Amino acid sequence: MRGNDITMDTVSIQKYLIRGADSDGIAEPNRLWGNGRLNIYNVFERLRGY
Repeated sequence: MRGNDITMDTVSIQKYLIRGADSDGIAEPNRLWGNGRLNIYNVFERLRGY
């Protein structure tokens, strides 16, 4: 299975996206920025570590 997450669902995808977001020192969640700016590259880098 090459390390694929076979239990991935929409909730886990949301968690991966939140963990990969760039917060730039902003307290999260923020009314203007939410959990930060979306950083897809960082999401995949974090997935590598799992």
